[in-house]
Amino acid sequence: MRISTPEGFGNFFLASRIGALAAAHPRLVVELITIQQIVALSRREADVAVTMTLPPRGRLVHEHLADYQLFVYGSQAYLASAPPICSRTDLKGHPFIGYVDDLIFTRALNYLPEIHPHLRARLQNSSLQAQMTATVAGFGLCVLPAYVACTAPGLVPVLPEEISLKRTYWMIVDADMAQTAQVRLTQRFLRGLLREAGDFFTRSLTRLTAHLRNRGRRYAT
Repeated sequence: MRISTPEGFGNFFLASRIGALAAAHPRLVVELITIQQIVALSRREADVAVTMTLPPRGRLVHEHLADYQLFVYGSQAYLASAPPICSRTDLKGHPFIGYVDDLIFTRALNYLPEIHPHLRARLQNSSLQAQMTATVAGFGLCVLPAYVACTAPGLVPVLPEEISLKRTYWMIVDADMAQTAQVRLTQRFLRGLLREAGDFFTRSLTRLTAHLRNRGRRYAT
């Protein structure tokens, strides 16, 4: 059973939980693919896919899994030493970390134009994990899912009351494979994980609210 997911969903949510599927079904080989690309379900490049956008065509069955939000983040050390950020316009004076321009395969990952039309990542990397690591190290600012950023100590949201992006995770299967036992088993497993996880993808927003309340307007938030 091959499951394809975006890096954030796969590495920060599913990887620590997917072992339960293999443990419950000893004869099942589970493959988790988190490469940033679009897979063709019709060519069996994956059996089940978690995506951020719905394909425009094809005989596919899809269902909503979860919504999540993204914010601009910087390390405490970087923000303490960098010019103050009081508005979106101020962001142009700060280096950004983001995806490699030529490798952005879906508009859902093209964050910077939504924040400011003149922003471009100076440090570009195809890995979300690497982007977060560079942000923690203090190179500059980065757009990160809130549920991912909350795992890194020292990251601070920048202008969160003004700048917030929303994305959705969808589960997609090929219509011809939707009734096979393995696909239905995996779908049930993923649905169960999301039910058990409860507010996993949104609880970081509660922490953000507490951050704003406790820190006031520091770091121009």
